[in-house]
Amino acid sequence: MSNLSSGINAHIRGTPKTGGSNKSPSPATADVLSKFRDAQHDPNPVPQVSLPESPSLTDSIGIAPPSLDLSRPPPMWLNPAYAKHIVKGNFMTLSARPKTVEPGEWIAHQVVEHYRNLWNFRWISGKIEDTTTFPTDPAGLAYALHPDHTNPTLLPLSEQENWLGARSGFPKQFANACQLIFRQIFRVYAHLYWDHFIDPFYHLNLEKHLNSCFSHFILTATALDLLQPSDVGSMQDLINLWAADGTFPPESRAYSFANLERGKYILSLGSTS
Repeated sequence: MSNLSSGINAHIRGTPKTGGSNKSPSPATADVLSKFRDAQHDPNPVPQVSLPESPSLTDSIGIAPPSLDLSRPPPMWLNPAYAKHIVKGNFMTLSARPKTVEPGEWIAHQVVEHYRNLWNFRWISGKIEDTTTFPTDPAGLAYALHPDHTNPTLLPLSEQENWLGARSGFPKQFANACQLIFRQIFRVYAHLYWDHFIDPFYHLNLEKHLNSCFSHFILTATALDLLQPSDVGSMQDLINLWAADGTFPPESRAYSFANLERGKYILSLGSTS
């Protein structure tokens, strides 16, 4: 029994049994063992290369679910239930210039019309807003009209050139001035949405009126090339939503400003809420 135990232990340790014959390995086996021992003591071993984790199929093809990426909860006006209008139809018909109207006159008409629409909403929100928030508002102390902007510029016929509005007597800077006015109107609309959509407009059941005027403004401003995609960033998601729900027709320039997939995603959030 002791010989059996010692033989098993010797076999496990890789040593010959005590008292047994010492059988030498074959040449082929000795060569393999020699190479194995040399590899163990190799001063420059082959480095172990770690393979990166295989990406998932979704990551490899670049598909990711859209998200709003907002630092706070989505505002109420991004809910499709509160992004509706008081009327239905194609708002582009309101922005189309009649053939008999000179382009400068049509732009001037749109500036006045949209300013009047916005003034009504600003008058409402101004009742609950501190005048120090908007020091350049008509109710503020710093409000003033520069005489160069109130007096029309009359040029002799010999000095008149061909620019937008020249036929109607508008100054050379007319197009740039209208573009600045439309940018400012957009910024005031953005303020009304971000800070006053609930109070007072939603509380007064005026959210559809605000939506109607703003969507009409966006369609007009983009059709007349008075707003660029870089100007509408603060309201981009609402433009996306209106492009997805059909408010902005595919043939409109406002539709080209929109991220349609993102708009459909926002629209789907409203259907699941």
